[in-house]
Amino acid sequence: RGATWSNMGLAHMAKGEYDKAIQCYEAALAEPGYEQSGATWSNLGLAWAAKQDLANAIACYQRALADTSYQSPGKAWYGMGNAYSAQERYEQAVECYLSALKDPSFDQVGAASARLGEAYRLLDDPDRAIAQLQRALSDPQYTARGEACHTMGLAYADKGDHSEAIAHFQEALEDPD
Repeated sequence: RGATWSNMGLAHMAKGEYDKAIQCYEAALAEPGYEQSGATWSNLGLAWAAKQDLANAIACYQRALADTSYQSPGKAWYGMGNAYSAQERYEQAVECYLSALKDPSFDQVGAASARLGEAYRLLDDPDRAIAQLQRALSDPQYTARGEACHTMGLAYADKGDHSEAIAHFQEALEDPD
């Protein structure tokens, strides 16, 4: 029954029905013997984050990470990094993104690298920002290329290298997405 509740939560998330998704995930977690609690806590964190309740989202991601049998901790680290970033707590976001990138099963390397680059830029570390944004752009699965190029342009502008900034802003404008 826990898996059914959790899958129904996923369907509600896909429809943008976050309150219903939260109810389903909580029902899954209440099922005795439910063995996928790490993934469900992480999904519950996503639902709370979608509702902009970042404190609850972070608490859920922490619960996901406490599950030693959770097979995809990078997802929880990434979600928690996004929540911290939304709270402008960039130091904590950096730590979370770095932890996500250490998970060999984590499949959003480009996205996490781009978010890490953005956090580094906001922490006034443009060189690390540029390195992470280049890593994001080298990931063939990463699709938000224009956004990464724009952020890289900002990082080069922060360094005072306006020619490189312009080149990356132009590249961002050329991205069809």
